Amino acid sequence: MKSALLIDDDQGVIASVSTSLIGFAKKQTHTVTKAIEALQAHDFDVVFLDLKLPDSSPERTLEMLPMLRRLAGDAAFILMTGYPSEIGNAKFAVDCILQKPFHSGHVREALEAAMLTQARDCVTARCERMAKTLLAFT
Repeated sequence: MKSALLIDDDQGVIASVSTSLIGFAKKQTHTVTKAIEALQAHDFDVVFLDLKLPDSSPERTLEMLPMLRRLAGDAAFILMTGYPSEIGNAKFAVDCILQKPFHSGHVREALEAAMLTQARDCVTARCERMAKTLLAFT
């Protein structure tokens, strides 16, 4: 079964995302600190991260994105925010941005887009590794 980590302090948002993730085991947390613990303990297929959390300002969360991405491994990464003007270059560090407020259709679209981006990146990385291997034999 696929798994999702939902990181948001708004239970309404958590409920909305949860109901849209049919067929996913879901783990939820409401702070960056707990998210780091969850990412270190489990592998997830997708991570939904809110930009503003009780233990982290939007700016701090953006600074932590590269580290959170490393911990998430190959998981698709979706940034949720009601502050689109604060995203800046974060769009390059995530697979999809889900702007609040949203409904279940938006969640499913974001998930599909993120999974496609993740798959494309995996194929690209695989092709690069294969090319390096082939070049090593020539």
